[in-house]
Amino acid sequence: GSETSAGRICQYRYERGILKRENDMYFTFDAYKNLISEIVKHGYAITDYHSYQTVKKPCILRHDVDMDLKRAAAFAEMEAGLEEGVKATYFVLVSSNFYNLFSRENQELIYRMIHSGHEIGLHFDEKKYMTEENFDAELLKRAVVREVKLLEDIIEKPVKVVSIHRPSKKFLESEMEFEGIINSYDSMFFQKFKYISDSRMNWREPVEKIVAGEKEEALHILTHPFWYSDTEKTMDSLLRNFIIKAQKERYLTIKDNFSRLDDVLCQEEFL
Repeated sequence: GSETSAGRICQYRYERGILKRENDMYFTFDAYKNLISEIVKHGYAITDYHSYQTVKKPCILRHDVDMDLKRAAAFAEMEAGLEEGVKATYFVLVSSNFYNLFSRENQELIYRMIHSGHEIGLHFDEKKYMTEENFDAELLKRAVVREVKLLEDIIEKPVKVVSIHRPSKKFLESEMEFEGIINSYDSMFFQKFKYISDSRMNWREPVEKIVAGEKEEALHILTHPFWYSDTEKTMDSLLRNFIIKAQKERYLTIKDNFSRLDDVLCQEEFL
């Protein structure tokens, strides 16, 4: 029946999640630390979108924060503590349904990233403003500038780089330029750099082999801090725990703003 089919699908997803695909490194802090060590060992200089022209064999580290600022802040502090002295660019959304950059807690998380020495860039959600069918380059440019100013007000620092969240084909083909703001999807960072991403918890190409091969003159590596933990975890378990944790966080938020909540809802149901 449907229950049996659903069970088989879930089991398949679980089994697939724990297998290490050919192109994958493990999604653990230790595996990431080892990747950074290998990058430096093989002659690459970790840099950013502003200084890559001043070093030989540059490697830009880009991190997109799609869902969880807490995990991103922890990742930023882990990264800053590496002996290689890693400084990366963390791109955050101002229009996320998962986190509110204006809240005190989330502002403190952003400051933790900044105090760790990292740069904060804008992660811009194109689909908030348009579909690919009604793509409007000028509207998009104005919206990016507006969101950059908003993010600058929040973090009280200049924002000089933007990455597009799930960019459309039309955006990628448009070669978009923003005045005073670097577009991480500029053709420069794809044609002269080897771009490698861990999107959907899957390296499209074998990042460790590419680094060790030393054939690429420049690297542009995108990672998502959400996928990394102390120990190897499956994609489904990470997503499931994130959803379950949201229930606890929502309860505690209501408790802070609602007198005698325990008279209405039992705390043990949610914690």
